[in-house]
Amino acid sequence: MLTVVVALGVALYTQHAWEDYWITYRASKNLAMGHGLVFNVGDRLHTFTSPLGVLLPAVASMLTANSSDAAALWIFRVMCIAALGGAAAWLVLMARQLNYGRVAAFFLVAWLVTTALYLPWLVFAHFYYGTVVPHTVAAKSGLGGAHTLVGFVAATLQPFLELSPDGITQARAFLPAYFMIGGWPPVLLRLAWLAGMLCSLLWLVPRLRVETRVASFAFFGAHAYLSYFPYYAFPWYLPSTTLLAFVALGGLVQQASGHPWTRRVAIGAAACILCVSGWTTWQVARELAAQQRIVEDGNRRTIGEWLRANATPGQTVFLEPLGYIGFYSGLKTYDFPGMSSREMVAARRLVGNDWDALIRYLHPDWLVLRPAEITRLSARDSTLLRSDYAVARGFSVAEAVGKLRVYGRLSLMSDARFTVFRATRR
Repeated sequence: MLTVVVALGVALYTQHAWEDYWITYRASKNLAMGHGLVFNVGDRLHTFTSPLGVLLPAVASMLTANSSDAAALWIFRVMCIAALGGAAAWLVLMARQLNYGRVAAFFLVAWLVTTALYLPWLVFAHFYYGTVVPHTVAAKSGLGGAHTLVGFVAATLQPFLELSPDGITQARAFLPAYFMIGGWPPVLLRLAWLAGMLCSLLWLVPRLRVETRVASFAFFGAHAYLSYFPYYAFPWYLPSTTLLAFVALGGLVQQASGHPWTRRVAIGAAACILCVSGWTTWQVARELAAQQRIVEDGNRRTIGEWLRANATPGQTVFLEPLGYIGFYSGLKTYDFPGMSSREMVAARRLVGNDWDALIRYLHPDWLVLRPAEITRLSARDSTLLRSDYAVARGFSVAEAVGKLRVYGRLSLMSDARFTVFRATRR
């Protein structure tokens, strides 16, 4: 119940709707309205990753008779909070009644059941989209470097050789999203580094309970993968590994508290973890509330609505932040790296990943660019934005973001300013 109350409180306070939710919800709403499970009507492209993540919002939209996106979002939030509460209750039960043999048998049965339940989706995706691989996966291929065994070993050992949390994913499991941009207390980064290293090494301690060591080894292995194979370990990759970390830490605290000479240390460490986690959660909630009010609703949604009002149906827009702008504009999107666009992925294979070449190849009607993106484009092709495009309008909430007094404010600046360009030549 406490998990449900906290999650509901955060949702009510921040009103935050994740950028990627709107990418998925565009397909959800199209399904709910009878247009098919597609991002662009008539284009059968697998533009989402999670089947439940796209089908439940579709159900939520239908429950509102497709009349309120805000109400559909809240219905989906309630679904997720209920699922989170159920998972928390199950974890508590597992912690109280842990029996390794039964747990192993349970997971074996659960894996078989999950596979059986997922099989119909794989069959549907194969026939509907022509592939079971989400286009979101295909779009992100080709962005990283080549993989080698030596490189993987080096990435696995790197966290244990450097004392900075900035470049290691183990620390990110305990830190706010995009903390590396700056604005968070250094002591928080150090504590996260210590927690990450501890969770990565517990599996090497022979006298710890097997469940603790298994969770620790799984955490270590997952972060070895995340440190090397994805071109960037995005924040949404980390919650599942953080759960493994807390299972390992919980086992360590439980075992240590069973010995009189370590009980006080264990209780003190647990209290410290709870206090730091609670403080961080509150500060992140403040950041997200400001982000939603100023950046998401005040800037990116506004850009999407402006494009809807000023663009012609059927026109195309080139951009990186696909969620709010893509949903509220309703335009066909050439997003980078191409999660909603087969044309973008095909263009990247032909001309590479440089935006100037992609824009000249795709000829989008509109561009939505951040200041750094404009600078990079102009450095590579000084004539593109002057000869083929003209500034249509600038959008900035930088002044409002600059006045914020919240941790993580610097990360909000990346989406505080955009310029919309309109094509002048076709």
